[in-house]
Amino acid sequence: MSRRLALGLSVALLLMAAPDAPAAGPPLRPVDVRPPGPPINDLGPARVEPAGVQPGPKVQTIPWWQSSFDHGGQTYRYAMVGTNPADGAVTTTVKAKIVPLRLVFESDGQVLYDPGMVADVLASPVFTPVDVGLGPTQWHDLYQRVSLATPPGWQVNLQPEVLPTQTLTVPSDQGFTRFDDATQRRVGVTNLEWVRRKNRQLIEALHISPRELPVFLADNTIASLTSAADCLTPEGCHAFAGLHDIMVSGGRGQQPPPQVHTLVWATWRDFGVALPPWLDIRSEPLSHEVVEWAADPFLSNVVPQWEGVFIGPSHPCQDVMEVADPVEGLPIGVNLPGGRVTAVTNATTLSWFARESPSHALAGLYDLTGLVTQPSQPCS
Repeated sequence: MSRRLALGLSVALLLMAAPDAPAAGPPLRPVDVRPPGPPINDLGPARVEPAGVQPGPKVQTIPWWQSSFDHGGQTYRYAMVGTNPADGAVTTTVKAKIVPLRLVFESDGQVLYDPGMVADVLASPVFTPVDVGLGPTQWHDLYQRVSLATPPGWQVNLQPEVLPTQTLTVPSDQGFTRFDDATQRRVGVTNLEWVRRKNRQLIEALHISPRELPVFLADNTIASLTSAADCLTPEGCHAFAGLHDIMVSGGRGQQPPPQVHTLVWATWRDFGVALPPWLDIRSEPLSHEVVEWAADPFLSNVVPQWEGVFIGPSHPCQDVMEVADPVEGLPIGVNLPGGRVTAVTNATTLSWFARESPSHALAGLYDLTGLVTQPSQPCS
């Protein structure tokens, strides 16, 4: 699961090559823009214990491969989506079942749903390839190509398919909405465990295959690690704008072989009047979770303990390969026609977690911007 914040930190945008200039490829330069935090008492990052699995050969799930690195006398195994780049230029295609969510909040009768959300998601770099110097590629694939220094032609492609909108009623004890004066938009807050439970129910109800990636989209709604009501107290809550998760089923007695579903849930967060009209950061949480899904689909990649480098000193010590979390205060901007910029996630490379010096990633990078100049450091 991602430790993704509810977008309350400063946002640094990496402006790609101007339309009249050739694409330069990573790394590129950042510029700062600061969106407001959510209208709740959000305490920031929290440590969540991983509960992942590493599937066996007979398990039904997405295409994946595994390898390992050594550090400090210990071997760390990891699993990723696709095929091992050492096997050459192989293209892997995974169907992404996009599920728009219409949330009805019992606490006040408010409905959060953006009918234009799906079209904007499909047009974002999450699904529409962009070219920053490595050829047209979806954002998660760009990250993997950089992190793993893959051979030309290696690719993990998401093939989107939009499913019917699903209406979910949020019970009063599971969530509420608040009007955000800073953005002039209404924001929903739900319990994270309620979100996870509903995701799993929808996977079964919609008959989504474990070989596919369900992507659940919630309009302007964030999730609290504890009770949503905690977000309105002085003690506060830890809020998430997205998560990637797993669901395990089957494999006992006469049942079919075990299935491991991987999934993504993310908010489509609208900051309204709080940001300049040329800037769109709604796809950043979704890109964050899809990149982390590609690099750690089963939440099983344990690494040497690390602390974040662009998310402030309050981030707890971690030992999982959540590749976007260490730099979630430094998203990247991609130029759009008409001078607009859309924000997507930054991420640290495999070499950052493996503490390899120099980095084995493309261009010796430790992240997509080049601002991270050394491997992860032990927790202080």
